[in-house]
Amino acid sequence: VAGLEYGLRSALKLGETPITPSLMMVYLVFVCMFVRASAAPLAAIAVGLLMDLLREMTRESTGGGVVAVGPSVLGCLLAASFALNMRGIVYQKNVPTLVVLSGVGAALGFMTTAFVLVLRSKYDDLVLAGDHQFVLALGSALYTAVAAIPLGFLLLAIRRLFGFERDTRTGFRME
Repeated sequence: VAGLEYGLRSALKLGETPITPSLMMVYLVFVCMFVRASAAPLAAIAVGLLMDLLREMTRESTGGGVVAVGPSVLGCLLAASFALNMRGIVYQKNVPTLVVLSGVGAALGFMTTAFVLVLRSKYDDLVLAGDHQFVLALGSALYTAVAAIPLGFLLLAIRRLFGFERDTRTGFRME
């Protein structure tokens, strides 16, 4: 999925803006809907690390590229936590569920990533989109939700190939 996202990044770009969908975020939410709760943070760290390594930013002073490892890991951990908390009250084998959880999870994850990068740019000379960083994060989250529609049909159809055969819901109880 990381190779697909990296390869299609320029083709899926929304016009002249840097807004692109995150297929890896959809995959992360899909995985978090079906794995044991103890495995979801490891999946979030792996996906976040891949997202960080595939995003290259430029330095203002040198103009060279730099990779910041960590911001997407935090965002993916937050998105995975959200998906884990929600999976007990939603129907897991449903495309609209994956679309909504991917959109909200992407919004949480991308806003966290943008916040960390904006904080880092205050003491470092990273070139960011400035005040528009949060708007771009929300735009990417909405685009991710749209991209989750066809990807959701595909992932749910082949979920048995991943070994996701049983329902992991524990039930929702209010006490």
